[in-house]
Amino acid sequence: MLVALVDAVGIGIGLAVLGVPLALPLAALVFLGGFIPVIGATLTGVVAILVALVTVGPVKALIVLGVVIAVQQLEGHVLQPVIMGRAVALHPLAVILSIATGVLVAGVVGGLVAVPLLAVLNTAVRYLAGHPDGEPTAGREPPGTEPAEGPEILTGHNGDRPPAGSEATPAGDAAPAEAGRQPVPGGSAGAG
Repeated sequence: MLVALVDAVGIGIGLAVLGVPLALPLAALVFLGGFIPVIGATLTGVVAILVALVTVGPVKALIVLGVVIAVQQLEGHVLQPVIMGRAVALHPLAVILSIATGVLVAGVVGGLVAVPLLAVLNTAVRYLAGHPDGEPTAGREPPGTEPAEGPEILTGHNGDRPPAGSEATPAGDAAPAEAGRQPVPGGSAGAG
């Protein structure tokens, strides 16, 4: 959001100084376009350049082009790596290199998923490096070891609930009340 805001303010100020009509709506369009990674702010900047070309002439349109390129360079090479690096705990150079590698390998889609993929990989490697024996993080129980929430409902061998006040025993242990039970004719013993 901060990167999109910087894009919108930078291009909006350039448009207002040059006297391009609709500077505020065009800045808002650039802000919204900034949420589309890699190409959004550039495409909306092109719209601002075209509006400048039609309304104030080619010289001022070229100046708007310079402003859009300058803002895009500032955003792409300074702001985004620093802001994204802080958000995902990566060095800004790692962010730039991961985006470049992602674009080379898989195009625009690769550029979009490169930083999140690197962040997940970085977190996994840091966790495994900090826990070489596989022990869980201090203060946390391993997954699957927490007791079930609320009272447990235990059933007997025939699917009935045990009477109130009686204790159920784990499977395989014969409860004293069940020791004298006879198999049901036509069925197997213990079938529920």
